[in-house]
Amino acid sequence: WATAAPREAPPPAATPPPPGASGVFVDAAGGRHPWRVNEAFALLWEGTPYLPAGVVVVPQSLANPSSAPAWEADVAALRTLKEAGVADVLLRPGQPAPGIPVAAWQRLVDHLEAEGFRYGVALPLAPPPPAAGYHIRLGAFRLGPFEPTDAAGAPGSAPPTQEIRLPGLGNGRVERVVAALVDTKSGKLLGIEWPELSPIPEGAKATLSLKKQPTAPYLVEMTPLVSGLAGLPDVWTGFDDLRDSLLALKLVKFGAGLRFFIHPLAGMLDLEGSAGYLIPNSSAYRMGFESFLTRRYRKVETLRMRWAFRAGAPATMEVAARLVPLAVTTNRTPQLGYLLDEKEGRFFAIEPAKSRLWQDHLEYREHSLREYMNQLAQVVNDQVANVPVVTQQAGSLRRFHINDRQAGGMAGIGIEARAAGLHREAGYAIGAARLATPRPWCLALSLEGYQTKEALTDAFETLRRIGMKGGFVAPPAEAPAELPRWVAACGARFTADHQPSYLLFPQSVRESGGFAWQHPPLDVEPRELAGGVWWVPTLAGWDPLDLGPNLGGYGVATPTGYEVHLWSRQGKQRIRLCTPAHDPVEVRNPAGKVIAKPRRGMLRLDLDTEPVVIRGMRGEFVVPVELAQAEFAEYERLVKEAGLKGHSVRQFQGTVSLARALDPEKDPHGVRQLLRAPLAAIRRLAAQEPPQAEPTPPEPAEP
Repeated sequence: WATAAPREAPPPAATPPPPGASGVFVDAAGGRHPWRVNEAFALLWEGTPYLPAGVVVVPQSLANPSSAPAWEADVAALRTLKEAGVADVLLRPGQPAPGIPVAAWQRLVDHLEAEGFRYGVALPLAPPPPAAGYHIRLGAFRLGPFEPTDAAGAPGSAPPTQEIRLPGLGNGRVERVVAALVDTKSGKLLGIEWPELSPIPEGAKATLSLKKQPTAPYLVEMTPLVSGLAGLPDVWTGFDDLRDSLLALKLVKFGAGLRFFIHPLAGMLDLEGSAGYLIPNSSAYRMGFESFLTRRYRKVETLRMRWAFRAGAPATMEVAARLVPLAVTTNRTPQLGYLLDEKEGRFFAIEPAKSRLWQDHLEYREHSLREYMNQLAQVVNDQVANVPVVTQQAGSLRRFHINDRQAGGMAGIGIEARAAGLHREAGYAIGAARLATPRPWCLALSLEGYQTKEALTDAFETLRRIGMKGGFVAPPAEAPAELPRWVAACGARFTADHQPSYLLFPQSVRESGGFAWQHPPLDVEPRELAGGVWWVPTLAGWDPLDLGPNLGGYGVATPTGYEVHLWSRQGKQRIRLCTPAHDPVEVRNPAGKVIAKPRRGMLRLDLDTEPVVIRGMRGEFVVPVELAQAEFAEYERLVKEAGLKGHSVRQFQGTVSLARALDPEKDPHGVRQLLRAPLAAIRRLAAQEPPQAEPTPPEPAEP
C-alpha cells in the first residue's frame, strides 16, 4: 500500500483587514509610512492620529513657473503660515496638475519638506468634454392637449413653439429635439416629429410643424438631445486619456510630509441640476450599458420581462441599450411608456410602473462612475504616491462617492462648504462615509467665507461634533491678518476616537424622469438633534408614510432592525396609535432612551419637530387615531354636501356605515384604507358644478 504524504500544516489564519482604508507610503528617501483609517473616520499616520487644521494655498509659482516674483510670493505666504503656527497646507493649483512642469512641482514640494510642513495636494485634470445625451424629464417640455381637425378639414388649434431651457447648459447646445405625439384618450403613440430649432440662452426654441394633423386629441412630449451640459463629463469615452495624463506626475518626488491627494475628478461631477436627467448616447456609454444588462439579465427574454414590454420587444441587448424614453400616457390605466430606437426608427411600449428600465440606467450610470473614480484613485496610488485619495462630496448622496472595494480606490470623503451650508454638506459626507466598504477619512477640504474668529471656531466645532477629522480654510480675498492663528488654534478640537450617534433618514432617487415610480421626497436635511445625535442620510430601503400635512415620517431598515421615525411638522401635538396585540412596541428618543410604551393597545405620543423612533410596528400601520377621525369626518361632510347639491351619492353612503362600524378609535388603519379611494372620489365630485336639472317642458295649451 502506498503511504500518503504527510499533510502540511495549514497556513495561519489571515489577519482580518482593518475596518478602514489603509496603505503604505514610500517617500522619496525610501522611508515607509503606514497609514489607515479608524472606525471613527480618522486618519492614523504611522499609528498617530493626523487631525489637520490647515490653510488652502493656491501657489502662484505653479501657474507661472518662470516668474521670480511668483515664487517669492509663495515663499512669503508659507513663511507667514508657519510663523502663525499652521503646520498643514492644502495645495490647490489653479490649472490641470499634469500640465504643470515637474520642476515647478519639485521646487515647491522640496520647500514644503524643508520647512517641515505636512501637506495635501489637489490633482485636477483637464476636464473631458461633457457627455452628450437625451435629457429625460417627462412633463418638462410638454405641450397640449390639442384638438384635431374637424370633419370639414378646417385646422384645429396649432401647437405653439416650445422654449427648451436647461440651467447649466452654458456654452452647450440643444442638438435636436424629438417630439412624440400621444393620443390623449387611447394613449396610443401617433408618431414623432423633429421640430425646427433656433437658439436662445441656455437652450433652444423648438417650432413644430405637423406634416399630418392627427384625427384625435393629442399632446406633444418633447425630448432634447443636448451636448455641452455641465456636471456630467463623458468619462466613458475619455477615461483612457484621463488615466494616462496622471502618469506625468510620477516624476515628482514627494517627501515624508505628504499626507493625501484630492481626487482628480473632484468637483467635476454634479448631478443635482439638469445633468442628473441625462442619458448619454455615446457609443462607449451604450456599450458599457449593454454589458451591464448582459451581466444582470443574461438573456434578453429576462430583460423583456423586467422592463415590462408590451407587445413588441427588442431582439438583442444592443438594441435595448440604445432605447430612448419618449413619453408616458397621462390618463390611461395602466400607463404606457414609449421608447425610441433611433437607429432603426422603431418604437416599443412598456408599463413604467412595472419596468426597471430607468432604475437600470441610473444604477449603471452611478456604478460605472464609481468604478472610474476608484480606478483613477488606484492609478494615483500605484503611479504617484500611495497616500489617501480624497473625493469631494457634493449635493445629495451619490454612489460614485462611496467606495465599494474591499481594498484600494478612494480612501477619503471631503467637503467644500460655506457657513450656511456646513451642516448639510458635512451630514451628506458622513452619510456617504457610513455606506463605504472601507471606512474613509472624513474632513473639510475648503471652509470658505470666514471673516471672524468666532465664526471659524464654530465651524470647526461643528466638524468635530458631527465626526469629521480635519479641516482646511480657504482664506477670503481680503482675509484678516489673524486668520492663520485662528486656524492653528482650532486643531486641538479634533479627537481621533470621537464618533457621535447617528439617526438615519432615507434619500430617494431624485431623477425618476417620469419613467419610474418615485418615493415622495422628504423635507429633511442633515442636522444635530438633542443629545448630540446627528440626523444623516442613507440609501437603505424605506417606506414612505402618508400621515397628512401635520406629521412627517418614514419606515427605514437600520442595522438594528426596522424602525419608524415620526415627527411633527407644526410644533407640539399629541397623537394616539393603536398597536399590535402580540408584538412588543416601544418608542425611543434619538439618543436611544425609551420614552413611551403602549398601554392597553394604545400608544400616546407627544410629538415635536425632532423625530421619535418606534420599534415593533410596520410603517403602514402607523396611522394616528386623530388622522383617521379627521378623514372620516371630512368624508361624511362631503357626502352630505354633494347630496345637497344634487349629486348621486348612494355609492358613497354605504362606506360611511362600514367606516363607522370599524371605528377610527379601534382600527384607524382599517378605516383609512377603506376611505382612501372613496375619499379621493368624493373630493373630486365635490369640486364639480352641481348637475343641471332638465328643463320642464311647458304644459300643452288647452284647446
